[in-house]
Amino acid sequence: TIGASATLVTSGANASNKQAWVMTAVKKEMDGGSDAVVADNLPGQFKHTVTIQPYERDEDSIKNIDDMDDIIVVLELEGGEKIADLYTEGKFIILGFENGLHKEAATWKALDNHGIPTYTFATREGEEEKYSRYVFWVAADTYAATLAALVTLETPGV
Repeated sequence: TIGASATLVTSGANASNKQAWVMTAVKKEMDGGSDAVVADNLPGQFKHTVTIQPYERDEDSIKNIDDMDDIIVVLELEGGEKIADLYTEGKFIILGFENGLHKEAATWKALDNHGIPTYTFATREGEEEKYSRYVFWVAADTYAATLAALVTLETPGV
């Protein structure tokens, strides 16, 4: 659900038999963002990209990420909640909100990068997003409530 701003998402729901998957990566093992797509004959739009080197090595996680396509990614950024002019807790951003992200590359070599695979998901050409990113923050306006709302998305939709 879009909130008071066009870039604020205040709730989410899974499609039938779809669910959120948590992947763990930190610092330089994950990168996400957007690039402006600028053209004189097109409205300003953005290509979203996420590259991740996940730690998960169990068979279900490997199958899941290998099968992933047309996904929406929620990233937690540290230092997002402002309390008394200090950013103390994470903020959640969404990439691929309008048109999804699609697998662009997947590499894994046992002797490269300590055997950690690298996956890249990106906006397809012609399916660019209207905004550089969206913010996911529930109406209760707290980090804990927002995190709880995301955790509920780990259960498959009906």
